[in-house]
Amino acid sequence: MVGTVYTAKGELDQALEHFKESETIGEEYNHVFLSALSSYSIGGNYLSKGELDQALTYYQKTLAIKETLPFGLTQNTLNNLGIIFINKGELDQGLEYYKRSLAINEASGNQRSIAINLGNIGEAYIAKDDLKSAAECFNRALDIYRNLNNDWGVAEVLYNLVQYFVDDLSSDTTSSYLDEFKEINTRRKDVPIISQKFRLTKAIVLKSSERLTDKMTALSIFQEIADEEVVWYELTVAAMLNLGKLLILELKTTGNEKVLTDVKKIADQLQDIAEKQNSYWLLVETYLLQSKLALMELNVEQALQLLNQTEQLANEKKLSQLIKTISIERDLLTTQLTKWEEIIDKKPSVSERIQLTQLNTLLERMLHREQYHNEKEIMKYAEEARQLVEAWEK
Repeated sequence: MVGTVYTAKGELDQALEHFKESETIGEEYNHVFLSALSSYSIGGNYLSKGELDQALTYYQKTLAIKETLPFGLTQNTLNNLGIIFINKGELDQGLEYYKRSLAINEASGNQRSIAINLGNIGEAYIAKDDLKSAAECFNRALDIYRNLNNDWGVAEVLYNLVQYFVDDLSSDTTSSYLDEFKEINTRRKDVPIISQKFRLTKAIVLKSSERLTDKMTALSIFQEIADEEVVWYELTVAAMLNLGKLLILELKTTGNEKVLTDVKKIADQLQDIAEKQNSYWLLVETYLLQSKLALMELNVEQALQLLNQTEQLANEKKLSQLIKTISIERDLLTTQLTKWEEIIDKKPSVSERIQLTQLNTLLERMLHREQYHNEKEIMKYAEEARQLVEAWEK
């Protein structure tokens, strides 16, 4: 379909027009496969644009057209439905769709698709904070990719294992992963995504080191990737968030508020990427980050304004789990305005402001795409935030 060409060029609106023309033709001539493929393509278009409800409608329409669709369309549709629900914060439902897709691929013996499913399921378990199940899925996927001699797949899984489990891996395991990744990078040295992913993985390992020199080397690598052309936006975002965490460490250690300007620049760049990629999860979290940075500068009015803007977007895009967290952030700040005025009068240090705003907590959550997915965790977070502000008065 012509729409596929426009999709490859990133011209999503033009692609959508052609996909819908194909859908009309398929319906007029009762061409089941063309109708299914068109619905699937329209769903993918809306998913790429971040229009999750629209994508959901068309993927469900795809499945309804025929019980078993050719060319892997059924399992691909189920997998993408999983992506939608994970991004909406409905983790259990997303995980269910991933597993349905996996079951079909296991029945057909499609090893590469099985590995892709396992990677997605591992990410879902990370979001659910089930690290044991996540590690099992990632390691199963790694074995499959190694057997297939699939460098792309091995690189992806090694990156995930390091970014999520770097603090739990032995030094020998970490070294082994980096050596294997280095060989892949040498073979695929002309592929920017592989190069960025390898350097990012190496920098994550260095960042976890207790040595300041290693952390500074990691900072340089993160900055290098952040400044490069965006080849896959999630890698650029990961580099920026890791860079932000190290800059906050520098800010806390030195008290030099000029560093805060660099963190604000990162937030602005994240906003630009989120808007270009139609990533509403990232945009909502970035607004929340900007709100906390406003609080770091003791600008409570701007922080509250940004929280209101954030909540409005989260409600509009129906990001249910983020809505709860943002609502708590806004309610806390609203009810504690008097206390914040007293805090401002006492001129808290940079280190104290970092603690009060829970800035590191937010960056960590953004980095690992963690969402507070149950009432108990949300209330725990709210209580910690409330106690931090109240403890300042004592």
